[in-house]
Amino acid sequence: MNKRMQLDQTVHESRSKALSDHFMGWLKSLEYETQEQSGFDDLKILPARHKIRRQGLVIAAYWPFRKEPDIRSLLEDLHAMGHEIVLPKIVEKNAPLQFFYWDPGAPLVTGHFGLLEPEAKEIADIPDIVLLPMLGYGENGERLGYGGGYYDRTIAAWEAQGQMPILLGAVWSDARLPQDYEALPHDKVLDGIVTERTLRFF
Repeated sequence: MNKRMQLDQTVHESRSKALSDHFMGWLKSLEYETQEQSGFDDLKILPARHKIRRQGLVIAAYWPFRKEPDIRSLLEDLHAMGHEIVLPKIVEKNAPLQFFYWDPGAPLVTGHFGLLEPEAKEIADIPDIVLLPMLGYGENGERLGYGGGYYDRTIAAWEAQGQMPILLGAVWSDARLPQDYEALPHDKVLDGIVTERTLRFF
């Protein structure tokens, strides 16, 4: 956290743009897939099937806080492409997050922990892809969050409904956890991460 907070503003902006470009490049590569092509079991092209079926993905994201990767421009671009953007809100403490639809320019309100959150209007569908904020990542998809367990509870609730969104951590590449890091039993692992250097799956 301390290392992240010390990022120079120019470096933060350039890293954020690079991270966003990696995500957008990956997503655009999926849009050319067709139903005739094989391999829909491959995690990397699963969203293409959703796009064909639903004409636009539901992408859950976050509003940047404390030098997290700034993906606000990315969210505007994704919205302009026809995808539905949803943001999390802590409606009840120690409970799963709820997600609400977001449009560029829509007002945000200050919620728990000083985070900016969407207004509680229309609850969103379960997302196809989730961009998760985080403090660190492990080589097997471990995610170090902020200790509240909100995303773990949320992902568990989705799994209980038989829903498995693609989970991508948005994180700086130098936030790698030590090799001896041990996740807790309830910690949910990521499918992949997107950094200022690359987008990779585990």
